[in-house]
Amino acid sequence: MKRTTFLKKAKKLGLTVEENQRRCYIRHNGTIASWFWQEHYLTKELEGTNWHTKGEHQESDPYTDYFPGSFWDNATQMLSRLVPPGSKHKVGSLLKSLPMWQQLRNLYYSVVVMVLVSLVLFIRQLLQWVFLLLNVVLHK
Repeated sequence: MKRTTFLKKAKKLGLTVEENQRRCYIRHNGTIASWFWQEHYLTKELEGTNWHTKGEHQESDPYTDYFPGSFWDNATQMLSRLVPPGSKHKVGSLLKSLPMWQQLRNLYYSVVVMVLVSLVLFIRQLLQWVFLLLNVVLHK
């Protein structure tokens, strides 16, 4: 991805980019994203390569071949790791499944489903419930 395009996308997501010559970083919610700027061989325009994310306090250990984090194929995947995209459908919308041969065989062709909660809200409620349970168990 070109440098100007990436910086616009990061700014739109509310991320601040720390640049150190050709090496760049984004720190967000305990995760560090890093990459390099490299000149394109024809246009001489800066492009990003080597997209990588890892935890804030994870360090490499060359003696045990431990290298934390993961590499991403492109910048969009890395940014989605930092700021997950919103849900595709709004809460309360009706969804109809597309016809496929598996659905015909299993007799659930054209099922209509209503979206009750978004995934983000569900995970947030689940975590609150787990922490509530842990507090009750630890304080007894």
